[in-house]
Amino acid sequence: DATAADDPRIGSGRADSQTLRLVLVYAGFAALWILLSDQAVTWLYDQPDHILLASMIKGWLFVAFTSILLYVLVRRLLREALQLARDRQDALERQKRTETALRESELRYRNLIEHSPEAIVVHRIGKVIYVNPSAVAMVGAVAPSDLLGRSILDFALTENRDAISERIQLAANPRELRPAFESAITNLQGERIELAVKAVSVLFDGEAAVLVTMQDITQRKRSEELLQAALHDKDALLREVHHRVKNNL
Repeated sequence: DATAADDPRIGSGRADSQTLRLVLVYAGFAALWILLSDQAVTWLYDQPDHILLASMIKGWLFVAFTSILLYVLVRRLLREALQLARDRQDALERQKRTETALRESELRYRNLIEHSPEAIVVHRIGKVIYVNPSAVAMVGAVAPSDLLGRSILDFALTENRDAISERIQLAANPRELRPAFESAITNLQGERIELAVKAVSVLFDGEAAVLVTMQDITQRKRSEELLQAALHDKDALLREVHHRVKNNL
C-alpha cells in the first residue's frame, strides 16, 4: 500500500515477516513429514530391504513436495516484493511530480514578485531576507545586498518606530489579521517616502516569514496636502471677502 511504499522501514519489516513465515512453514512441514513418514514406514514394512526402499522413496517424495512448497512460497514472496517495489516507485514518482510542481509554482510566484511594480520585502522577525528590484529602487539602493540582513527599523521614522515594532511583533502570529495601513520611511539618501503598506504571512525557504507590499504614495500625499492648503486659502479668502463686504455694507 501507499504507507509501505512511502516508508522503507514498513516495507523492510513486511519482507522480514514474510521470510520468517516462509521458514516456519518449511520447518513445520519438514518436521511433520519426518515424524509421520518414519512411523508409516515402520508400520507398513518389517523387511530391511523394504524399509530401505521405502525410505528412499520417502526421501525423494520429501524433496519433491518441499521443492513444490518452496516454489509456491518463494513465488508468492517475490510477487509481493515486486509489488512493493512498484509501489515504492510509484510513490517516488508522485513525490517527484509534487516537488516539481512546487518548484514551478515557487518559480512563477518568484517571477511575479521580481517583476511586480510594487515594492516587496520579505522579513523574518524584522530582518530583511528578500527584496525585489522595485524595493531596491524605492529606497535608493544599488543592489539587494545593500538591504539584506538589515532591520526594518533602520528605515523607520523616529516617530514611527514604536508602531512598526509593534506590527513586527504581531506579524509573528500568522492568525493575526493585519489590515492595510499608511506609514512613512526614509530612503538611503534620507528622503521621506510615504507608503501604503500591506502584510501577509508566508512560507519563505520553508520557514515562516512576512511578505510586505509597499506602494509609494508620496506624490499623492503631497497633492492632498496642496489641495488642503488650497482649500484652506480659499476659505480664508472667502472669509476675508465676506468680512470686507459686511463692513462696507
